[in-house]
Amino acid sequence: MKTTSTQLYALTTSGEIKTLIFEIDGAKFITTHGRLDGKMQRTFKVCKGMNEGKANERTPAQQALFEMNAKVVKKMKEGYDTKIPKVGGTVTNAKVDLTNLPDSFCPSKPISDCPSKVENGADTYGQRKFNGNCLILTKTEIYSRRMKPLTNALKDVPELKVVMKSMKSGDMLNTEITYFDKNGKESNRVVGSLVRTKDPDEVMDKYLMHSKNGEFRVNVFDILFENNEFIGGLDYLERFAKLVARKSFYVPELYMNWKKMVPAAKRDKWEGFVLRVKGDSAVTYTVNGKAGRAGCYKYKFMKEGDFVVSEVALGEAGRHATVYAKFKIGQYDENGALLDCGWAGPGTLSHEELVQYTKEINSKKLKLPFVVEVEFRDWQEDSTKLEHPVIQRIRFDKSPDECIYEG
Repeated sequence: MKTTSTQLYALTTSGEIKTLIFEIDGAKFITTHGRLDGKMQRTFKVCKGMNEGKANERTPAQQALFEMNAKVVKKMKEGYDTKIPKVGGTVTNAKVDLTNLPDSFCPSKPISDCPSKVENGADTYGQRKFNGNCLILTKTEIYSRRMKPLTNALKDVPELKVVMKSMKSGDMLNTEITYFDKNGKESNRVVGSLVRTKDPDEVMDKYLMHSKNGEFRVNVFDILFENNEFIGGLDYLERFAKLVARKSFYVPELYMNWKKMVPAAKRDKWEGFVLRVKGDSAVTYTVNGKAGRAGCYKYKFMKEGDFVVSEVALGEAGRHATVYAKFKIGQYDENGALLDCGWAGPGTLSHEELVQYTKEINSKKLKLPFVVEVEFRDWQEDSTKLEHPVIQRIRFDKSPDECIYEG
């Protein structure tokens, strides 16, 4: 019988190495866990086939493999890695060389859910949350949020060149590149298309085309390194003052009475706010490839998430009647079963995009299931379905097994 296995590692709070070993033996899903070179515990589960008679039918062995892969994704999100960390080593804010960053370098991310004590706190303040793409900049390099190198493709984008030219060799900035059309409306799809493009000439072709109908802007939110020293441990108000003092790039305004801005923000179609608390807004980075969450909170007027599209259907009327404009969406539970989250409309996808995606789905170039980012009002009470779900974009950078239900 063929056996498939994956081993993951992480550091305990005391600096020791803990490990997880997932193995598949036929329909049996085996988990071994404990301290590396120490006492280990072993459990197993015999998986059953799923979705019999359906297009996504899985045999017991296929279901066991599916559950293992889902568990691996979940644990890696929690900070586990396939590489063995250094025993007793510090994985947070370790010393790094900005000119030769390790592959495992990873800045912290905002906290997704804003607790009520932060939302209603007397010391809470906010910045506008822009709907673009995060870029990490040094004097010479451009990275994605996941620290994927993007320098070669994006090096000629004028707005990025201006910011990088103004930087010092020991700086690292956390930025968001955005695009606004002539009506001032943000478009994350335009920015996403630009950032995903690998060929620098194609990037500039897209840049020039979109610049005729709007403008790109680089919003500099944070400074993580200054003079090669990590300063994320400073309160954000101190880091913000350092950014404003540069006077050479755009730094989003702070609103100390941010709640007074909410009506105007909703009117102007802002995505929401990034909230911070005075004296409690330090950030971190890791050198184990996994982003922690620290320093700020997302406060969004609408909720969003990544969902699997398992079926598509033509629109019901008008020009959408000839294209796929209805998308059946779902997320996987911990056992690998696809939960029904309802049907979503095309949302911000244009008719031209729907025409293109329809052609790609029919030609099998875009294969079901695929992942979309969905905006919605809330989860329906006592249900896995969403209230008012609409598609924001297709997530070509995500795989379906990353869409895990956490409700």
